[in-house]
Amino acid sequence: MNNLQALYDQKVKLYKPSKVRESKILELMRSNIKGKGVLDIGCGDGSFGNKLTKRGAIVYGVDISSLAVSIAIRKLKDAYVADLNNQKLPFAAKTFDFVIASEIIEHLFNPANLLMEIKRVLKDKGILILTTPNFLYWGNRIKFIFGNFKYQTSGIFDEGHVHFYTYRSLRSEIKEAGLNILRENHVYAGSEIFKSIKSRFPSLFAYQFVIQCTK
Repeated sequence: MNNLQALYDQKVKLYKPSKVRESKILELMRSNIKGKGVLDIGCGDGSFGNKLTKRGAIVYGVDISSLAVSIAIRKLKDAYVADLNNQKLPFAAKTFDFVIASEIIEHLFNPANLLMEIKRVLKDKGILILTTPNFLYWGNRIKFIFGNFKYQTSGIFDEGHVHFYTYRSLRSEIKEAGLNILRENHVYAGSEIFKSIKSRFPSLFAYQFVIQCTK
C-alpha cells in the first residue's frame, strides 16, 4: 500500500455523496436502469451503488481505497482496487451502459487519461455522469478576495484535490476527450427561490457541477 492509498483509507467515512448530489445524478440516469451495467468510479463503501443495485442495475465499483472496496464488494456485483493515476480501468472495452465519476477527476494528476479510459469502457451511446466542485463558486470568490484559502480534510478544498475546475475548463476538458455534453444538472447551494436565475449562471452559482455526457 502506498501513502496515497493509505490517505484514502482514512477518508472512507468522509467520502459519501450528499443526498442532493445523489438525486442530481439519478435525475440524469434513465428512469429504468434494471439490467443495465453501471460502473461507479470512486465507489467508496458502495452505498450509492447499492441504491442502484436495488433498482435493478448491475453495479461494479472501483476505488483507490482497499478498505472501501472490502466493504463495497459486499454490496455490489464486484469491486476492484485501482489507483487511476497510473492504472487503467480493469474492464474490457464497451462494457457499461453507465459510468459514474462523481468527485474523482479533481483528485487525479492526469484526469484526461481517466476520461479516455471511460470512453473505452462505455458502450456506444453509453452515458457518463461526471461531477466535480466549482472552484469559482461565488462563495469561494469572496474568500479569495480576502486572501482566504486553506486545505481541509474534505469539501471543495480537500487536501486530496490536485486539480480545480471552473465551468469553462471542465466543459473544455470533456470536449477535448471527445465526449459530447448532453445535459447539465448542477448542485446549487442555498435557497431554491432564485434557482431559475442561478441556473443561468452556473459558473458563478453552481456549487458542484453535474454533467451528463456520451461518446
